[in-house]
Amino acid sequence: MTEISELRKEVENFLMQEGYELWDVEVSGVHSPNPVLRIYIEKPGGVGIEDCAYINRKIRLQGLFESHMGGDFYLEVSSPGVERKLFLPSHFARYIGRPVRVQMKNGRIYRGFVQSYEDGICILRVPQGTIYIPEEGRVNVRVEFTSPLEEKRKWK
Repeated sequence: MTEISELRKEVENFLMQEGYELWDVEVSGVHSPNPVLRIYIEKPGGVGIEDCAYINRKIRLQGLFESHMGGDFYLEVSSPGVERKLFLPSHFARYIGRPVRVQMKNGRIYRGFVQSYEDGICILRVPQGTIYIPEEGRVNVRVEFTSPLEEKRKWK
């Protein structure tokens, strides 16, 4: 099994050639007979089941990433979903002004709107003002889905 960063780079290059963007790559069950490779894809206008099936077929038919995975593996291709995880600076930039839920390592949860992301620090607008959340204190940050009606009712 090669490093996840090498695998990420190859998956990203493959997806770019196909007109998709890589959102995330996960590998699980590394020590099992059949590890799982999960690839989360994105494209302008959103990703549908047809897109996932197309990428899955293309990877399988071309035998891509088998050397990285050490042989046979299960492949899952998916959209990151509406309540997607944000972890790269480009993810945060795309969701400035949008509501997120931040889960901290100490169990605390913050809900607010992404103001910016600088040097690993997520800057959130919350009802009490602005808070700065460093990367090392976070478990994850997820976009919170809100309907257009809810969005209008949110505080500005």
